[in-house]
Order: sequence, then C-alpha cells, then structure tokens
Amino acid sequence: MSTDPAKLIRSSNPRDRANGIKLVARRKDERALRILMQLAQNDEDANVRQFAKKGAAYVAKKLEEAGQLGDVLDEPITAEAEPEEEEEEILLPEGEVEVSERNIQRASSYVSAAFDQNMNGQKEKAIQSLSKALQINPNLRFDGYFTSVATSVTGLGVDEAIITLYSDKKRKGAVDKVKEGKTAASAAEHMQEAEKHTWGTLVLDLGILGTIAFLGMLFAVLMLPFGISSRISNVENQIATSIEQAGGESELAPETQDNIALARENIEILRQVNSFIGFPVAAVLAFSSLVGVVVGLIAFGATGHAVAKAMGGEGTLPYMIYNVVGAYQVPLLIIYVLMMLLPVLIFMLGMNPRWALMIVAFVLALVVLFLSFRVNGRIRKAYFGINTINSSVVYFVAGIPYSLIVFGVAFVAGVIVSGMLAPALDLIPPEYLPAFMGGEQPPA
Repeated sequence: MSTDPAKLIRSSNPRDRANGIKLVARRKDERALRILMQLAQNDEDANVRQFAKKGAAYVAKKLEEAGQLGDVLDEPITAEAEPEEEEEEILLPEGEVEVSERNIQRASSYVSAAFDQNMNGQKEKAIQSLSKALQINPNLRFDGYFTSVATSVTGLGVDEAIITLYSDKKRKGAVDKVKEGKTAASAAEHMQEAEKHTWGTLVLDLGILGTIAFLGMLFAVLMLPFGISSRISNVENQIATSIEQAGGESELAPETQDNIALARENIEILRQVNSFIGFPVAAVLAFSSLVGVVVGLIAFGATGHAVAKAMGGEGTLPYMIYNVVGAYQVPLLIIYVLMMLLPVLIFMLGMNPRWALMIVAFVLALVVLFLSFRVNGRIRKAYFGINTINSSVVYFVAGIPYSLIVFGVAFVAGVIVSGMLAPALDLIPPEYLPAFMGGEQPPA
C-alpha cells in the first residue's frame, strides 16, 4: 500500500483517504492542520470528514501544547459527537442453571469446533460456534477452558467476551469486525503484491510478448514460401516418375500429357509468385504484429484499469498489464504455431485447403475462447474487490480500444504488403484469381 500522503488523500477510495489522513496527522505542523481542516469540510464521504475532524483536533492540540497554534484556527475544532446507540439489554442467567447431559455434550462439541476453527484462522465461524455453545449451556461461562478459548477468539476480556457471545447484536458486530479485518488485510496484501510490479519490472514481460509476436509472425509468413517450394518439388518429382515409368513423355496418353503441361504451367506461376513472398513481406507483417499486440495490450490495460477503479477495484496499472501480458504469452504462441501449420497441411501434406482451413480455424477458436476466460480471470486477480461480472464488463470495454488498434495496424500492414505483392498478382492468370481480386471465372 502506498505511503505517500499526498497520493492517498487524493485517492477516489475513502479507505485510502483515511490512511492518508493518518499520515498527515503524524506531521503535527501547521500545514497538516490546514489540510485536515479542508478535508473535514469538503470530503464527499461522511466517515472521512469525521476522521479528518478528529485528526485536525489532534494536530491542533499538539500545536497548542507547543505554543505554535497561532492564528490557524478561527474557532476551536472538535470532532462531532457520534450518536449514541441504544444499549441492548443483556440478561444472563444468575448462577448455574440446569442443563441436560445431551446439551452439555452438544455444547462441548461446539467448543471443540470453535478451537479448531480458530486455529485455522476462521475466527468468524469460531465466534458463531462459541455463541451456540453458550446458548445451549450457559454454565460454560464458569468453565476455564471455554473462557480461555472465548478470550483468544474475540480478543476481549472474560466478561466482555461472554457478553459479546451471548448478545446477538454484539456477536454480529464482532463477526463483522473480523470480516472487515480480513478484508482490509487481504486488500493490503493485494496492494503490496501489486506494487511490486512497476513499469521497470514490466519491460521484461512486454519484451517476451513482443518477441513472440514478432518471431511468431515472421516464421509463420516465411513458412508459406517454404511450403510452396516443397509442393513444387513434390509435383516435379511426380511428373518425372510418371514419365520414367512410361518410358518417355511421348509414350504417355494425350490426356496425361495435357495434365503434365498444365501442372508445369502452374508450377512456373507458383515459382514466380513465390519469389515475391520473402523476408521483406514477413518483416512488415512481423513488425505490425509486434506493434499491434504490445500497443494494443497497453491500451487494453489502461482502459481496463480506469473501468476497474471506477467499479471500486483496488490495483495498479502496471499490475493489470503484467497479468494480461502473462495471460497472452502461451495462447499467442499457439496461435502462431497454428499459422505455421497451415502451409504444412496444404502444401507439404497435400490436404484439401478447405479442410485444412476448417481444422485450423476450429482449433484457433478454442484457443481464443480459452484466452478470453484466462484474461477475465487475470483481471480479477489484478484488482481486489472485482467479481466475475465486473471483470467481464472490464474485459468488454477494454477490448474496444484494443480491437481498434489491432485492426488499424493490420489495415496499414495490409496496404503495404498489397503494394509489395502487386507484381506477383499480375503474374497469376485472371481465371486463377477470385472475383474480389479481379479474377475472370470461366463460364460454367
């Protein structure tokens, strides 16, 4: 948790401002008093205003004792008196009462359970168990073991512990206090973990993700010409084998000769087109992948951080980006492996392109679905107090700028690559191109 009072008192979280007031009050100087007075008058939270008034009264008293109060105050500061709650009437039995053997045993089992629950850190359950035991057997208030467990669980003296356990209202207050303490401790532990991750420590994680995005796309694109070259070699070997088995090309059937001529024509087209798909094209697409992924995830983190904070979550922007980047690394690597696999299936293994695309698209959809659940979980991890519904809202809203950046970068890269591949497209006969690329489909 931050220890900068200036940062804390400007926080949107009332708990942070209260902690900031504590730190300001410790300074015990005139400037601290003015800050506390301003908070006492203007803070939007009533509890924080009351806390600031108490802090101002404390600092004013210390300044007055040191003879340094001066003209800071126009009128004395006093904390507003909190309304007194109506005292609950608690009627404990006088002396010991008659309790059945069965109830004695039941109460004893509750005391044993309370001891175990307390040892396991479940104080609120231990309080409930002790209360049930005391309700069943009021004589336990005279038992040394019971009172020892009761004082250990509640942290109160013997008499106050007994009254707290016997009173529904006080017991509920004790349970709520334990829960609030656990929540505060969990929040403090969460923020302590979050603040370990700064922009400096995030550089390595962003570097790993950027490397995956760049090299993954680079090898995925370079796999295409490699696959085409492999396919050309296979077809040429098949042609040579067919001619050799027939005892010469002239010995082949006319239909087979026509098929070989068409295959050679296609091979020449593929060879010329393949000469344009090389490192420059791969480098452009790899760089666009790097920029799109890294910049997009930073924008995702910044937007998600703002939304999560608005929903009351406690966390930091670097910790948010750290969690999201960690969620992306392995799935992103799998996505690029799938992209590399596609040319292998089509050109090296000779699979029908339609089936190859369907298989890769199906696995890719599963990876993206897994990634969405993974990121959603990482958002909950990044912010204390965020539930599944909140994290889903954060994921949806933060995904908007991320998608715009990724599609924007992809569009620019597509325009550049289209210009680089334009000469290659001119080499392809019109009847081989789809209609949207200017192809001329032969009549049916």
